[in-house]
Amino acid sequence: MLLVGVIGFAVVGSNLVLWAVALGCIAGIGVALARDAGVAGVYVLEGDRLVLQARKDREVIAISDVMDVSLIDRAGARDYILSSLTKGKVFGYIARRRAAKRFVRFATVDIGLTSYTFGLGRQMIDRMPDARKDLVLLRLRNGTTHILSPEYNQELISAVSRQSLRITSDQE
Repeated sequence: MLLVGVIGFAVVGSNLVLWAVALGCIAGIGVALARDAGVAGVYVLEGDRLVLQARKDREVIAISDVMDVSLIDRAGARDYILSSLTKGKVFGYIARRRAAKRFVRFATVDIGLTSYTFGLGRQMIDRMPDARKDLVLLRLRNGTTHILSPEYNQELISAVSRQSLRITSDQE
C-alpha cells in the first residue's frame, strides 16, 4: 500500500493520495482486529461428550464417536483439508471455500485458507515457533473432521484420549 501511495503521489502530485492510502490501511487493520477479536472458541469435556462452540456454531460429540485426536501444524492442516476436498471431489471455488470452512468452523486461529497478503502472512505464521503444533485434528467415526485450536492442546488430547479409553473399558 505504501508503494501505491508513493506512486499515486508522484503521478497526481497531491497529498490526498497518501491520505487515502493511509485511511485504507487503517480501515484494513481495524477490520482485521475486529475479525480476530470476535472469534472465541470453547472446547469442554462433559463426562462422555465433547462440546465444541465457536461463534454461533455448537456441536456436541459423544466421545465414543471420536476415532482419533492428534496434533497438527497449520501447513499440515491446510494440506489435509485440500486433499480431503480433492478426494471428496469438491470442485469450484465457492464450493471448496464452503467445504473448507466446515473443517475449521471451531478453530479460532487462521490457518491460511484465505489470504489477503498473497501468501506472505501465511509463510510468516507457519515459521513461528508456537505455530508448529498448535492445532488439534479431531476425526470422528462418521467421517467428519474438525480442526480445533485450543490454548492447551496437549491437555485436550490427553483428556479426550483418557475419556475414550475409560468408555471403551466400561463397554467391555
